[in-house]
Amino acid sequence: MTYNFQVHAVTDIEKYRCATFEAKEPETLKWIESFKDGDCFYDIGANIGLYSLYCCSLHPNTVVYAFEPMINNFTKMVYNKDANKYDNMYCIYAACGLYTEISKLYIPNQTFLRQGLTPGASGSQLNKAEDESGNPFPIAAVHNIQCYNLDSFIDIFNTEHPQHIKIDTDGNEGDILKGFAKWDWVKSVLVEWNKRTNPDLLKTMEALKFTTDNEFNKLENHSKHRQPAGIENVIFTRPDGLP
Repeated sequence: MTYNFQVHAVTDIEKYRCATFEAKEPETLKWIESFKDGDCFYDIGANIGLYSLYCCSLHPNTVVYAFEPMINNFTKMVYNKDANKYDNMYCIYAACGLYTEISKLYIPNQTFLRQGLTPGASGSQLNKAEDESGNPFPIAAVHNIQCYNLDSFIDIFNTEHPQHIKIDTDGNEGDILKGFAKWDWVKSVLVEWNKRTNPDLLKTMEALKFTTDNEFNKLENHSKHRQPAGIENVIFTRPDGLP
């Protein structure tokens, strides 16, 4: 498949992300393709912006807010956004969490990624030096970073309410969901779910009238078949497709 957006890929991890874009998370692509042009999309943990760029390429009237707290990833995401001239994409240098506050971002010392600071790297954690499975990691750097509760972000900046939310933050997905109350606007949510660290996620979303019974979670080539045990992308939708 040919994609009509540009990505400036220099590092090995960036090149890997581009080379595996179609195969790595097919459910994410199908989900983004299903958006109605003109909806609002919040991409939380956007990395270098691949999924936000894909959304903009398909839906030119959709407003995208792409949140990324790691400075090297954020800088590259802005570069990619500008290269594609996507004025409907807003790059937000911030994390999302339970509270609006100044938080600490712990960046793991991954020697194969030049100490975890290479554009395209992932695995940084908010307020703790533990990976998404709860294991401590050696620290390459600690950055002070603005963190927003999503309700506060919408209220402070008077932004559009999201119809679709992607949360892939390698650990604090549950806190982001707990810190959000404006669900009446939301049609669908993709969460990278770690069943060990966030066992109640399914109950939380079902209580909000979302379901996992949709075509995206049933794809034969879903990334859950290649993920470590207990970790998978789960897409929650409204049964009637509407807020």
